[in-house]
Amino acid sequence: MNIRRYFNKNKHGIWLYTVLIVASAAAALFAVNNIKISPDSMRFGVVSQQILSGNGIRVPVIRLEDNYVPVNGAIPFLDQMPLLPVLFALLGGVTPQNYVPAQLINVVCHVAVAIFTFLLMGKFCNRGIALLTGILVSFSYPLLRLTQFIASEPLFIALTTAAIYFLILSRDTDRSHFRRNLFIAGICASAAIFTRNAGIALIPVFLWEALMAAKNKRPEVNYVSTIFALALPVIATATMFVRNYIISGTFRGFSQASPERSFLQALSGTVETIYLQFQLSKSSFFLFSMIMMLCMLYVLINTRLRKEALKYLNAGFDSIIVFQISYTTLIVLTMAKQAWRFELRYMSPIVPFLFVAAIFLLVFVWERITIGRFSNLSFIGLISSLVIIAGGSLYKTYLNLPEFSYRPEKTYSILEYCTYKWIKEKYAANTVIATNKPFHLSFFGGYSTIALPHKRFDPTIHVPDDMESVLPDRMSKSGSQVIALFEEAEEKYDGDYIAGLFNERRDNDRFIVTHTCSDGVVYISRK
Repeated sequence: MNIRRYFNKNKHGIWLYTVLIVASAAAALFAVNNIKISPDSMRFGVVSQQILSGNGIRVPVIRLEDNYVPVNGAIPFLDQMPLLPVLFALLGGVTPQNYVPAQLINVVCHVAVAIFTFLLMGKFCNRGIALLTGILVSFSYPLLRLTQFIASEPLFIALTTAAIYFLILSRDTDRSHFRRNLFIAGICASAAIFTRNAGIALIPVFLWEALMAAKNKRPEVNYVSTIFALALPVIATATMFVRNYIISGTFRGFSQASPERSFLQALSGTVETIYLQFQLSKSSFFLFSMIMMLCMLYVLINTRLRKEALKYLNAGFDSIIVFQISYTTLIVLTMAKQAWRFELRYMSPIVPFLFVAAIFLLVFVWERITIGRFSNLSFIGLISSLVIIAGGSLYKTYLNLPEFSYRPEKTYSILEYCTYKWIKEKYAANTVIATNKPFHLSFFGGYSTIALPHKRFDPTIHVPDDMESVLPDRMSKSGSQVIALFEEAEEKYDGDYIAGLFNERRDNDRFIVTHTCSDGVVYISRK
């Protein structure tokens, strides 16, 4: 009886959630049906396997420049944050035969992003507009593209949207719920930081919330609660930095050459990355940007609208703006000082917030435009604007549908290499192999590997000039006697020594050829 009464009372809301969950889950299931992997995916997979084998958060891929002593063929996993592989391990681990844990997490995260986007939009607009925004996010190409990959971004975006939502929700609740919502926001933000380093962009949002609490003279307990919630992501960040420093001597966990890019170049590239998220034509992007600018200008010059806009800012919209600024600034700094290549996924976490901001601005302005006797003009303008946004977004997803059925055969091509098959027959899984395909050999073959430096995709990678002495020394320290080189090794990317080993395929004073094939060559150290 109580259940029936609850359903009758909340029937409209239940149907909205049902539609949103079904739509977002269907989109996510379509994306993960042909889930794709990258070197990062393989890294997460082998770390999850290391956890399940009892080795802890370690990775069986050793860089040539690392000074770590491998334990069971693995070294500490410091390249990325550990939460995702830990979740994979809890669900049984990701292997070439089992992608289900990754598929499950991606589907749940995609649905969560849609729900929290719906809830965020519901704080500023009616439920119909909120549902539209949630569905558009569910079917947006930038997020579906990420959902199709085994990557940390889906989990990171879900945790980020959850953290921002609970932070905003805390503004209009009583003391007990205020503390609860802030605590949940802090937990979500901390988890986001443990998923990706970029999660530290949430700290300024929490700091902003503390400043707003002080400015608005909230009760002391609320102010203290805000500081406590702020401390959670700060503690999470400090924990990872201290761990990295203790193990590697650097706060990041590893050293990386600077791309020597100016801040202006980094800013320009980041803005272009935002533009490329939606793959709009330049004319469409320019038209949409002009409409947004005109809407903002109209709000700024209209005194009444400015006052109304302040109410929404105080209701939490300012937190969305602060996060977008904070995150974009962090990416610009990263592009200027660390990352060599701009990747679309770097700016994908702000996509849900861009949808919220753009749709809210259009609704806010059009609902307040009045032109004499043309009372329906604002309604027509609003509907037209929403149709353009929805149609454009869904059309771009439709155009890219073939991408979701495409299987990147090159990723799996190593399984057909005669060199790989020979290695599988010849060497046990506990063999440490120096190779130019480290993640493939570790993920598909189960081997511990020494990654030979390769500059094709990252020119900042350093290839030692004295590789003929560095490589045998590193192999000796790691307990490796085998070199496996696949495909074509080029001097400009791999250095003259590795290119010579691949192309000459003959014994030298350090290594002996044990197998050669059209797709690779295997050497073994001289005793």
